[in-house]
Amino acid sequence: MRIDQLLLGSMLGDGCISTKGLSKHHRFSLAHSEKQLEYITFKHEIFKQYKLDNKLSYYIIKNERYKNGEFREFRFKTKGHKIFDKYRMLFYPEGKKIVPDRINKLEAEGLAIWFMDDGYRTGNNLKGAMFSTSGFSKEDVIKLKDLLENKFKLKCSIHASNEIYIWVQSVPRLIELISPFIVPSMKYKVLNKSDELQESTGEPICSQVLGTPKKGSTTTGGVQSP
Repeated sequence: MRIDQLLLGSMLGDGCISTKGLSKHHRFSLAHSEKQLEYITFKHEIFKQYKLDNKLSYYIIKNERYKNGEFREFRFKTKGHKIFDKYRMLFYPEGKKIVPDRINKLEAEGLAIWFMDDGYRTGNNLKGAMFSTSGFSKEDVIKLKDLLENKFKLKCSIHASNEIYIWVQSVPRLIELISPFIVPSMKYKVLNKSDELQESTGEPICSQVLGTPKKGSTTTGGVQSP
């Protein structure tokens, strides 16, 4: 997994680059729920390979609005580095996160990260798919829709909730694009209600596609190694 694709995909999803404070450079931070430990560990290991990692920490957040009165999650914040200064300027030019023009550099790897962060199946028998983009402005969501349609050839539309809906007929292509990079524990994100996404051949896509690396690549935890 290339670090630029990890960052682009994460910044569309759950990633954050905070202000520098007293530090020389910005840092990237991330949090995922307890059930997504394998996923956040996968991301943490990529930063570790570039010697940008810090400790992965476990938190229990007490609040009555959560089921059982608490929410458990894992978090980490990277070391400061000039690469994060660059992404801070791209995504927060005036302090609020936006979708920069450089998002056209997003590839299938980054698309997979984005879907694992903020994508989900929806519709009748979960045959459609959705990207949760309500945190972005209408203009930015249109930019993302154009990217999905023009670069990835995915038919999609913007719902009233400001989320991007991937049409049922385009879901097989979406799955084909992202499946080589899906972390095993996140496969539930791409499965439909019957747990057997069918391609035109009638074979379950979960066995035919998921976890199958691109030709000539090696995998670690079901995704391409950097």
